[in-house]
Amino acid sequence: MNHSLFAGQLEILCGESPRCAQLCNLRISDCRFGPFVNAIPLSQLTHLSAEVPCDAFYNLLGQMPNLVDGDFRVGAAESRTSYRFNPETAFPALPAPSSTPLVHNIQTLCLGFEERGSASLWNRSLKLPKLRHLKLVDSVLNGNECRVIIDDLCQGEVLESLKIGDIIYSADAFRSILRRTPRLSKLSFGNVYTNSMSVTPLTGDILQEMASGALLPELETLECRICVALGDKATPTLDQHLDMLEGRRKDTTPARHIANITFVSDKKASPRAACARLDKMKEETAWNIAALIIP
Repeated sequence: MNHSLFAGQLEILCGESPRCAQLCNLRISDCRFGPFVNAIPLSQLTHLSAEVPCDAFYNLLGQMPNLVDGDFRVGAAESRTSYRFNPETAFPALPAPSSTPLVHNIQTLCLGFEERGSASLWNRSLKLPKLRHLKLVDSVLNGNECRVIIDDLCQGEVLESLKIGDIIYSADAFRSILRRTPRLSKLSFGNVYTNSMSVTPLTGDILQEMASGALLPELETLECRICVALGDKATPTLDQHLDMLEGRRKDTTPARHIANITFVSDKKASPRAACARLDKMKEETAWNIAALIIP
């Protein structure tokens, strides 16, 4: 049974035991956590979308052993709740952070951090050995926070798709993220910033490693921005990104062909010759390229 509910409707549903017993897919909108959360059959849920207080996230996940797909806005419920949610009374106690890590078999996870600093919750041990798809959205994280989250979650290096929303760029952290996820087949970025300006996430060194297959050898889909700050001659341009794509198509390159590409590029990074080259590549059947050039 699937349900998409507001908090008031959820309280009614939780009071109807026969219907609740069949529940496996639940989306909670504008949720104000209260005592009724104890009536949700958490152990049988396979899909859940909800706003969760920071101090309840681990406790909540620990009560859902069958969850395979989760979409959580962490920290969101705290600022709107009229009932002060107490995870220690709402859910049975879990091991302390220093004890055995919580291991969960969730496969798809979308996380949004509604408050700056919410990512510090990853100081607690959480291991997701079967996680295949991860999205970090709806907030500005710094590169080190992203790296810590991915290092903690992606045990076994089995992640297949990664989408990062807005991120404050750190070259070392970013390279570490890409090295930590060698099986990625899909990679997507939102806005990448440094010093309040948008920047290109893929540096020249990273593009060269991708072209040779030394980095992200299984990547097939790429979505990213290409931005050149005023006066910055070191930032890779559209031409260098196209060099990387063509380099991976060589028979001698031990890497998969990146056939699906979405570029958002500013005009400074996309001279006329590069745009003509891009248009020619778009006409070839080997590519599925969508590109937006911003004046």
